[in-house]
Amino acid sequence: MAKLDQAAYQIFEEEMKIRMKPHLIHVKERDGLEAFYDGIRNSVAGCKNKWKFMKKEIKMAYLTKAKEQNAQNEKTGDQAKKNKEMPKSSLPLPPKSGWDVFREEQYSNVVNEGFSGKDIASQLGDKWRKVSRLEKKKYNQKAKVIASFLNAVGSEPNDLERSSTMEKLESKSLLRRKSV
Repeated sequence: MAKLDQAAYQIFEEEMKIRMKPHLIHVKERDGLEAFYDGIRNSVAGCKNKWKFMKKEIKMAYLTKAKEQNAQNEKTGDQAKKNKEMPKSSLPLPPKSGWDVFREEQYSNVVNEGFSGKDIASQLGDKWRKVSRLEKKKYNQKAKVIASFLNAVGSEPNDLERSSTMEKLESKSLLRRKSV
């Protein structure tokens, strides 16, 4: 795909994510996390499939939006260079893998056990190696959900500065466990 085609597809995918978000949250509340994760995977696959077989006229509308967005970004990029503004790098990156989610969840437990410095990393590694494959798969799914949510919805810097990624998502009820 050319850069313009990729930009057009990303616009289409963002629109689909916004449309699917209420449905997926309802699925999570009704059917649980596993159904929620399946719904996200199916949505991503569905986007790719819809794009592949989309009529040229509809694709052209997204290509036009992408062209407009590129032109606007170039103008704002030039202004940012003139004003010497720095991009907002204070936002934390979404977790890259299940290990990142596990580490974030377990870090305070290891510190509370009295470990410090390199021993923290050693203990986290030992605990990770003892986690079953099924649990590791769940952590990897959590990382993908967190990343796709943060990419789709975005986040306010003030909220993220005050809390970790997991706490933010829990406050937005995306990773809360179903209460019985």
